[in-house]
Amino acid sequence: MIQLYTPMDLVFNQEWVDFKIFLQYLVYRKYVGGLRYGPINKKQKYLSRLKKELAQYNKTGNFEQLLNIAVYCFLESEAPENKKFHYDPTVGSVTRNDT
Repeated sequence: MIQLYTPMDLVFNQEWVDFKIFLQYLVYRKYVGGLRYGPINKKQKYLSRLKKELAQYNKTGNFEQLLNIAVYCFLESEAPENKKFHYDPTVGSVTRNDT
């Protein structure tokens, strides 16, 4: 079990509890995937896989695909397929004003 430190006012917040459960699913998923497929490898093209999972999720709405997408987001950040990969925390969200 991973240990996440949170402000006391969030400890019993159900949304936060659900988020921690989601993160735990990701830890399990990444661990099992690491055992099954070995170390992170750029040849795996994680961004392409992420796009396929997103298309499948749009068709089915299956939570399983959301877990795969989240893990592929991490894997893409470690072994980017996107040649323009970089980190810029000053960039604004493209969805912030969507309601």
